[in-house]
Amino acid sequence: FQKPEMSTGNISTVNTEFILIGFPGLEGYQHWLTIPFSVMYILAIVGNSLLICIIKLEANLHTPMYTLLCVLAMVDIGLCTSTIPKMLQIFWQKACSISFEGCFTQMFFIHVMSSLESSTLAVMAYDRTRAMSAVNVSSVRPAGFVLIGFPGLDSVQQWLSIPFTIMFIFALAANSIIVFVVKHEQALHTPMYFFLSVLAVVDIGLCTTILPNMLHIFRHNPSFNSFEACFIQMFFIYFFTSLESSILVVMAYDRYVAICNPLRYTSILSTAFLGKIFSVFIIRGFILTALIPIFASMLLYCSSNVISHCYCDHMAVAKLACTDITNNSHYGISVAFSILGVDVLFITFTYVMILRVVLKLGSSAARLKAFNTCGSHLFIIMYFYITSLFNFLVYRMGEKVPPHIHVLFAVLYLLVPPVLNPIIYAVKTKEIREAFLKHVLRKKVNPATNIPV
Repeated sequence: FQKPEMSTGNISTVNTEFILIGFPGLEGYQHWLTIPFSVMYILAIVGNSLLICIIKLEANLHTPMYTLLCVLAMVDIGLCTSTIPKMLQIFWQKACSISFEGCFTQMFFIHVMSSLESSTLAVMAYDRTRAMSAVNVSSVRPAGFVLIGFPGLDSVQQWLSIPFTIMFIFALAANSIIVFVVKHEQALHTPMYFFLSVLAVVDIGLCTTILPNMLHIFRHNPSFNSFEACFIQMFFIYFFTSLESSILVVMAYDRYVAICNPLRYTSILSTAFLGKIFSVFIIRGFILTALIPIFASMLLYCSSNVISHCYCDHMAVAKLACTDITNNSHYGISVAFSILGVDVLFITFTYVMILRVVLKLGSSAARLKAFNTCGSHLFIIMYFYITSLFNFLVYRMGEKVPPHIHVLFAVLYLLVPPVLNPIIYAVKTKEIREAFLKHVLRKKVNPATNIPV
């Protein structure tokens, strides 16, 4: 519109109307636009009017759902009438004046009708939610799910409890020791060891979420999980997995700064920076992964409740639904690529930059030490991301993969990192070994020889 010009003197000389010009730059084509907009206007008025008449005249339609539909039709008529007649006038005349009061009256009705449209849609959504909950819930929501472990390996699952029990005990003990020594050794209060302790806490959470229930399956095959417990487990599995990936990203960045920009290490990895970056990763992981079990729990489960898996995996559960799960599948893979995919790209770029710096080192011994350290780190990182990708893609494209092989990979990609991380990141680190001897075994270490005394 064209703003009124204000004189510098008496305010009564202000113009009392606005000029509406339609689509700026398309003045020569606007009369042709009257055709589609006129058709839309007629269809909207006639269609919504018929809807109101039918609902009013048919007694069977006098229910909340159709009453809300009738209200929505009236709001749509009001919204169209507030805008399109004046718009068609503009198209025909190329410009149209509207009084000062008329302009703000139209503005009021457009916003009121828009808010009523949104409010009516919200009430209709609530109406559908209540209508769905009124259905016999037992027919669409089982009391729980039955986990059978490794499909086809029922007879040997008791023996499988032995290696998995050893892995569980080792992971809990090793990661707990890392947290303990980093907390009590003042010399380890640096960003690198802080990341290592956080990774250990996440690994403990990941193991505890999966292994106790899995061992129960192996000993008392099968295992029953309540409906709510299954989706709670699903959330924590994906939440801890996202945190594991996030910490690997931060640790890779830590190594990059330490090698490529060592003089600014403490200023870059400040406490404020660490607080912000971990807050972002926690929020990212929580929001994206929380929607996975929420959407899965809204599906209708009216057939089998037996899950051919060792834990409540997203797609293993969703495939039991008797409704379309395309959206769930697409959301799950999009979350995988937006978290794991983005993280692995950043880690790859970081280690490429580290490799460039390492290759420029003059000492072959220094290069060998750097390659040894980075190589072990890259091994566990590649294992985590490759097996994660395998697990996500098999459900979508791996119909020929034997079920027990798929389940085995799905379990190992979550359980092997908590076992290997303490070995890769801690046992091979001299400072961690010395702190372990000092605080756990209560032995002193000779600084010159690194031998306990």
